[in-house]
Amino acid sequence: MIKDLKRFVFIDTMRLHITIHKILFCLVFFGIFGCLDKNLIEYEYYKTGEIKSKVKINSDSIPFGLYEEYYKSGEPKIRATYTNGRILDTVIHFYKNGSIKEKGLLKEGKKYKWWKSYDSLGNFKKVTEYVIIDEGRSSYENQIKTMENGVVNLKKSSFFELNVPDTLFLGKNLGKIDYYSNLKADKKYILVIVENQYSDTEVRRDTFSEDSNSLRFGIYAHKTGSKRIVGEIIEKLVDTTKTNKDSLELVVNEYRKYFEKDVFVQ
Repeated sequence: MIKDLKRFVFIDTMRLHITIHKILFCLVFFGIFGCLDKNLIEYEYYKTGEIKSKVKINSDSIPFGLYEEYYKSGEPKIRATYTNGRILDTVIHFYKNGSIKEKGLLKEGKKYKWWKSYDSLGNFKKVTEYVIIDEGRSSYENQIKTMENGVVNLKKSSFFELNVPDTLFLGKNLGKIDYYSNLKADKKYILVIVENQYSDTEVRRDTFSEDSNSLRFGIYAHKTGSKRIVGEIIEKLVDTTKTNKDSLELVVNEYRKYFEKDVFVQ
């Protein structure tokens, strides 16, 4: 009986030791990796202590994965995804009520390509194209289409439609632009400037003008293969203001839009 009791105590003690080791292992394992996971999330706080943003970072402190920014009251404000320290996917901005405010792409931290905008009730209100100019230093609001009931409101929009064939021929080719502008003036002039390459060493900025909003311009292809067409539209607005009884002041304003398209020359 005593031998059996000793054997029981020994076995029970062994079980107790095994159980304690299991508990310690779990605490150490999950504690370490829990801390590591916590350390891989970088937080930014408002001066009053509320979380302003959080983002996952790797061991080199480079952001990767989900980035979230919050209003001071705690609601989501911005959501994006990092890949190797850069935001490559869609960026979403939110109203405080949780509805999407706007969404689009970034390039080197600047708005790029087409962004969609919504009101606080979720209605689609506007689409805006951004282009990167000044050698990558700034984002430029290139085109705006204001929507009403799913249709573009031309009175509140400023945009163009580029019509260039995907395939060009050697030599001279024709391109067209339908231009829509909500800007008003006493007189209006619209120019199209295209960078045409006539040889491996000669590039000229050719200028074309039309009296209407249907613009035509020339494209020169000097060799076969892939080609990128680069150009800009300049809208000149001329207004006359009477300064006194005998004199007038002429005011000229310029507005630019940029375009490019990749084509193939055969």
